[in-house]
Amino acid sequence: MKKLTLLFSLFLLTETALAEQLPVASSTNVIITIAPEDTSKVSSDLNIRKTGLAFNTASLVIHSKCDNEADDIDYTSAGSNIEDVTTLGTYQAPSTNKVRFKETTTPGVYEIHLANARFAVAGARSCFVRLEGPADTRDTIKEFPLIADAAAAVGSRTVAQLSANPGTGDSITYDTMLRALYQRFFHKFVDNGTEQAGYKANGSDKAFEANVGDTAGAYTRDANKTPD
Repeated sequence: MKKLTLLFSLFLLTETALAEQLPVASSTNVIITIAPEDTSKVSSDLNIRKTGLAFNTASLVIHSKCDNEADDIDYTSAGSNIEDVTTLGTYQAPSTNKVRFKETTTPGVYEIHLANARFAVAGARSCFVRLEGPADTRDTIKEFPLIADAAAAVGSRTVAQLSANPGTGDSITYDTMLRALYQRFFHKFVDNGTEQAGYKANGSDKAFEANVGDTAGAYTRDANKTPD
């Protein structure tokens, strides 16, 4: 039962991550969706989202802040630094010191286009956007952890790099975690320039073998070698 619960939890985490599509640090052309509630509606209504907002709606304010910044950056309709989105679903860079905003074809769901620089603030680990202001609009925050791009990190590592042991006292980084995870798959990995082979837990039987140089390319298992 514990295993089943764990697997179900992992499934939910995966589904949530896929649905959210969180940006990573230094992401570009990010389209944020946000759905503020209408405080004048009750929970029994089919749609309690606030509809009809536009980039020039009176009192509309959009804030942006990273965790290592002292103050929010405020974009206001009154200050004319909130712009319209020309084509929904297509990122459009805002003008300098501005943001773009538009309701989607789903009532009460809006797109926000921040400048790419907001996801590349040096040292930032998270960033949020906050929408507030118009009558009956609930103050709504959406926060993003600015994690490193793990997929890109994997793609930039050769087999030799992944096989290298972390040094004593190494910081826990994506690099060291990737190497640790990779090495958990094999008891031993040999890469001597002419042969690359991963060994099973007994240390002598090969899980797979490839007679190619370390080019970070695809590896073909010998026909008589069967992975665990």
